[in-house]
Amino acid sequence: MEKDKAQTDDSADYNGSLADIADIHRRWKGMGMEMTDSVMHHAAMDFVRAVKSSVEYREYDMQLAKIKKQPELYSRVNDFRKKNFMIQNTEESDTLLDRIDELDREFEELREIPLAADFFDAETSFCRMMQEVNMLIIKELDFE
Repeated sequence: MEKDKAQTDDSADYNGSLADIADIHRRWKGMGMEMTDSVMHHAAMDFVRAVKSSVEYREYDMQLAKIKKQPELYSRVNDFRKKNFMIQNTEESDTLLDRIDELDREFEELREIPLAADFFDAETSFCRMMQEVNMLIIKELDFE
């Protein structure tokens, strides 16, 4: 995202660049995810631009940039994120809440650091927005 350009709340005012779009396309291609239908490709890129222009993404991107300026704190935040991901994706449902409580206690001090708390808040808002988008797509496509 271009850092010098003023950002607006207008979703049509995308602050990224064609280089950003080309980079996303290269990454998709590198993962074997080439879209053969050019209409779908353009629609997907429009969606990416819309996500990048959302308040939630811009806040997440800003908070990520801030926290990366403190490598030790960024490393601790990533440790928490990795452990949280592993717990939520590997634990049995009957032990999940207990393991999450343990993780919260282990990283309670980290979450009290304002920069980390701001990052976690921004990340949570962005993730919730993306979950809502995914649920809408699944619902509208009647995908079971």
